[in-house]
Formats: sequence, structure tokens, C-alpha cells
Amino acid sequence: MPGQPMPGQPYGPQYAPQQYGAPQQYGAPQQYGTPQQYGAAPPYGPGPYQPYPTAPAKKKPIALFVIIGIVVVALIAFCTYWFVIRDTSGGGGQPTVTATGPTTDTPTALPGDAVTGFMQALATGDSAAALGFLANVPDDTSFLTDAVLAASNDLSPINNVTVTPPSGTDVTSVDVTYYLGEAQEYATFGVVMKDGGYLLTDAISTVDLSDYYQPGIDMALNGVPLDNAAIMGINLFPGQYQLTVGNALLALDSDTFDVTAPNTTTADGSDIVFSDTAHSKLASAVSSKLKGCLKQKKLKTDCGFGVNGSPSVRTSTINWTISSGSSDFSKTKFKLDDGLTSASATIKVSVKMTCRGTNGASYYINPIAIKAVSVDFTDPDNIDVSFLY
Repeated sequence: MPGQPMPGQPYGPQYAPQQYGAPQQYGAPQQYGTPQQYGAAPPYGPGPYQPYPTAPAKKKPIALFVIIGIVVVALIAFCTYWFVIRDTSGGGGQPTVTATGPTTDTPTALPGDAVTGFMQALATGDSAAALGFLANVPDDTSFLTDAVLAASNDLSPINNVTVTPPSGTDVTSVDVTYYLGEAQEYATFGVVMKDGGYLLTDAISTVDLSDYYQPGIDMALNGVPLDNAAIMGINLFPGQYQLTVGNALLALDSDTFDVTAPNTTTADGSDIVFSDTAHSKLASAVSSKLKGCLKQKKLKTDCGFGVNGSPSVRTSTINWTISSGSSDFSKTKFKLDDGLTSASATIKVSVKMTCRGTNGASYYINPIAIKAVSVDFTDPDNIDVSFLY
């Protein structure tokens, strides 16, 4: 150790032989221990100095200390893994639960046990286990299912749960911190002693989705269909939730929200917008409809432009063409209508027709201007296109 001589070395430094004066120059011999301790003292007088011989120091059991040190380090590493690093939930995506602070001596389950078990059940997607920690299970459990929990964990899994056991005997709530995805959250759960153990009295949130919901577009929450009767008060576990729209041409500009602590709340609203592929699909549908009508051998086409038929016209000679504009609508700006499953756009296209009569004479129709287009995509796989003049 620092400040002490190494084992097996004599106290004091070794000196090369020198000539010294009278022995009193070096002080009393007890500096090196009494003569009895080291044997008879050498005679004093002129001549080389002879240090007092030292008794051999007992060698310390270095090997034993090394073994003890290794065992201590191993124990520290094991305890660090078992109590700090180890995922106590038993699998990936499950919470690591730790407890801090004072505990209670109650012989039954600790108040924090219910919270710990509840959070572990949520993280593992076990809705039945989670409901088992509730003092009162809600009547409507439509969204308190394994499938909804699985969707929630796919969005933002619950992990790194730390439950703080409360002190005292009259315990009514337990604090917990956890991560929802990468965001740290805080919550307080109410607890009550029931049937010899603690259960949660306040763990479910009731969420109003009125500002989100739009009828007729097949909306769903974490995969469960929504209807107008259910949106006012949906019971949800803590987690992240996503609203989806069944119509492929529609989306929500904000489609997720978090439930982090037990409460009753109204989720912020979201606007219905076109999906990323909507404009290209609408433009393609309009272009296909116009091109199809231009190929028709009719005086009055299915697109609505033309005139009533005449028996004197040879239909095989009818030829429709674009006199101005284009059948390419890829840059057309469509506007979503209030009905949400229809849209409209302003276009500038003119078409004309030429033909021959049965008498061989040539006929034509002056250019007809198409000013706008309306599309109905209630069925996104069969878009209905109407031209306006």
C-alpha cells in the first residue's frame, strides 16, 4: 500500500559501506527495533556500517487476495445484471421494471405490484392479464384487446418502467415512469385493497374521438372499425393509437395520438386530406375517361359532349379530336369536396367532331369547351368521372 514499505523489505534504505564516526551520531538503536527483536547489535566503532538484520517478513497471501477480488467483482457484475440491467419482463419489447423508495410491510401484495403487473401486461400485449389488475373492468372492452395492444406496441412499445412504491399504510395511489417509444411518460394509478390484495382503480382512459371521426370513409382505430355510436367514449389502455381511413385516396393529416395517463379526454381533431397517391389516380381516371369518349363513334358521347344523332350521318365516319388543351391531367389541382369522397377541378379542354353523311357530304361540330371535371371515388377502384361545360 502507498506510504508503507513493500512486504519482505527491511525498514529503511540500504546504504553502501561508509565510514562513520562515533555511534552516538546515528541515535538510539530503537529506530530499528530493540536488539532482542533483531538479535545482538553489532559493535559500534569505526568501520563499515552494518545495518541491523531484520527478521524475514511473513509473506502475505497474495493469491488469496486475488481470488477474493475476482469473486467480489463477479458478485458485483451479477448483481448489476440481475437488479439493474436484466429485463424483468422476460422478453423483447417488454418493460424493465424497477422499484425505488420505501416499501410497506403489508403481508399481502404491495401496492406497486398491481402497477408493475399491469404495465408488464400492456408491454407483452396480454389484455386479459391487464384487465385482471383492475378493480372494476369497463363494460365496453372493444378496444381493450390483444389486437389493439399489439398495434399499439408496434407503433410505440412500452419499456423501461419504474414503479415507486409508496410509504405508509393508507395507500391510494402509486407513481410510475415509463417510456412510450422514445418519450418518457409519467402517470399516477389509483389503487385499492380488495380481496386481500391491491388492484387498480384508475388505469383506463376514456377518449372522445368526435373531432376525428368522419362517416362514410371506413375509419378505424388500431384496426378496430369506428362508428358514430362508439366515438364519444372509447375505453383505452395507455399506449399509442393510430386512426386509419379505409378509402385509399384519403388520409389524415395527423393520424396518431398517445394515451399516457388515466384520464377522460377529447383527442385533438385531424383534417381529412388526399393520400399520397390520390392526385395521380384521379388524373389517370379523368384522362382515361376523356380518351375513351374521343374514340366513340357517337354524335353524343358518354362524356356528355356532342349533339343528338341524325339518321343521315354515317357513324363509322365520326371522328372526335381535341382542338385545344390536352388529355394529360397530371398537373391538374383537384379539390376535395365536403362529401369527402368526391373532388373537382377546373380544366380547359375543347373538342370537335367531323363526319360524313350518307349522301357523302362532310359535316362538323364546332369546338365544345370542357370547363371542369368532377370525380366520385366512393369506390376508389371505380372512379366515376363527369365533365362540366
